Amino acid sequence: MANKKVSQQLLTLEHRLERQSDTIKNIQENVDNTSKYQDLRQDVLKSQGSLINRWLNVIGIFLMVFGGYGVFVVRDEIKALDKLVKKSESTLAVIKTHSKNAKKYEEEAKVSASTAKKLANPEVELTKKTEQEVKKSGTKLQKLMLKIRQEDYKIAIDLWKYFIGRAYYENDKKYLSPGYFNLGYSHYKEGYYKKAIDALKKAIKIKPDFHEAYHNMGVAYNKLKEYQNAIDAFEKAIKIKSDFHDAYRNMGVAYNGLGKYQEAIDACKKAIKIKPDYHEAYHNMGVAYNGLGKHQKAIDTFEKAIKINPDYHKAHNNMENALNLFKAINNNH
Repeated sequence: MANKKVSQQLLTLEHRLERQSDTIKNIQENVDNTSKYQDLRQDVLKSQGSLINRWLNVIGIFLMVFGGYGVFVVRDEIKALDKLVKKSESTLAVIKTHSKNAKKYEEEAKVSASTAKKLANPEVELTKKTEQEVKKSGTKLQKLMLKIRQEDYKIAIDLWKYFIGRAYYENDKKYLSPGYFNLGYSHYKEGYYKKAIDALKKAIKIKPDFHEAYHNMGVAYNKLKEYQNAIDAFEKAIKIKSDFHDAYRNMGVAYNGLGKYQEAIDACKKAIKIKPDYHEAYHNMGVAYNGLGKHQKAIDTFEKAIKINPDYHKAHNNMENALNLFKAINNNH
């Protein structure tokens, strides 16, 4: 009778331990999915090793004792085992809490990554909600990145150098390419075009399909009047992203710089086909028509640019020049 009662108690304890073991395994799987929480993972593994194995070893000893020699000093051992199980239940509760916190931190990390991605891309317009989020709960780095977006590019250059250095130090390669990209953009905005190109080349070396980096490199080459290099960069950008309208439009700028006006017109037409309301492309095409001496076509094209954007001063100025040339030619005839 006593043996039966003791056996029942041991089986109950064993079932409780098995359930806890399964629970801890589930928690471990959740924690394993979050690579950023390796410390927590180690805690779980350690807890599992030091507690679960210990519990099961003790039960194994008891079962062996029952099978071979009958019961002796069992009641005291059951009390000790029961105490161990209660302690394990307390530890399990702590692990569950850490697991919930890990999930919470992972969600917060996703928000931070999303915010950082927006901040890191100067082409993405920031919403008031994003700005408020950064001001309220952003890291020091994110707040500095917000300052960059307020057009303080001298600070931006130092910040992106720090950002890149930190990425190298932490061996976090996913941030190197955007770091160099934004360093290049900041150099460009400060007029350091060669430095911009060098930074963008590094971004491309890390991420060969970085079409935005090829595009920005082409724009920097345009500023240096290295038009063929610019065209080569734009072609690479378009090869990666065939509907990249900005690359076609700026390729038109490069062809205009080389005096290849028909090629410039063709490039601008491709940009407009992708983006019909592209007033800058109409403007560049108007410049090309002027270069070919087709002043009436230039005027018509500038008018289209102005119709889309009435405040586009470049188009107004160039249309006036085209009108003057057109009048001068007609007066001479």
